[in-house]
Amino acid sequence: METIIIQQVDPSVLDVVTLTLQQENYHVIPVLQPENDFLQLIRTSSPCAIILDFILNGDDAKAQIKYIKSLNHDIPVIAMSCNPDIDQTAPKFGFDRFIRKPFSLDELIEGVRSAIALAKGRLVALNVNKKVIA
Repeated sequence: METIIIQQVDPSVLDVVTLTLQQENYHVIPVLQPENDFLQLIRTSSPCAIILDFILNGDDAKAQIKYIKSLNHDIPVIAMSCNPDIDQTAPKFGFDRFIRKPFSLDELIEGVRSAIALAKGRLVALNVNKKVIA
């Protein structure tokens, strides 16, 4: 079972996202407030994707994604935000995808699935290239 970490400051949104992804057979680790152990959790749980709450200016998310990508550049990180400019801001910060609030459950599921599929495709391509070179 694939693991997804969700960091979301709104408990209601966190509950809905957690339950929805659990119904899609993901092991979900919900995080209401990122504390010092949040980054340790990422290192120890080997998630297939991470969803970060991107709050208006995104300062916390910017620091978090920089650290996550330094650990493993291939982990897809998805911004979840009501920021009206998230479509422009998310790629600048290094997010692989974004989910704009409010969102439908279908948009959530598709966003997560596509981010994971993209990451798996990158890994397959890297492995194929290694075999060709070797």
